[in-house]
Amino acid sequence: ALIALLTWNLTRLPPAAAPDGGYPRAQASADRVEVALTAAGIAPAAVVRLASLPAFKSTEAMAYPLVRTGRPVVADVRNGLAPGSTTDGNGPVALVLLCDDLFRAAVGAPCGGPAESTITPDAGGVVWGPLLDRFEAAPGRWVSVYGPAAS
Repeated sequence: ALIALLTWNLTRLPPAAAPDGGYPRAQASADRVEVALTAAGIAPAAVVRLASLPAFKSTEAMAYPLVRTGRPVVADVRNGLAPGSTTDGNGPVALVLLCDDLFRAAVGAPCGGPAESTITPDAGGVVWGPLLDRFEAAPGRWVSVYGPAAS
């Protein structure tokens, strides 16, 4: 009976790593965001706005690794701002937009371009500048980085 119980428990262990890559994948995504921001001349001390599509989904998956790297962020969560968000400074100069394709119906368009364009065009707009980078951080989870709007 003990061997059967041990065998049953061992066959039901959770995977050693999260199927979507977990925190290591989130940190790699944050590093890629930092590369895009730096290449656009955005200083490491500049505040970045994090937003999510759909709006009811938290931005903490990107906020935490960015804050750990020292990037000041203003990250939306359901009840206000994510822990580590800053309210100091002149406001965000860039936008990091997260999009979860699982919620395509709620967003009204697929991620990877069409959904993000409901917030700002890839060429830039009044509030945010042009698209600096877009990549699939995990299956169905897209990250778009927009620079500052032209003055």
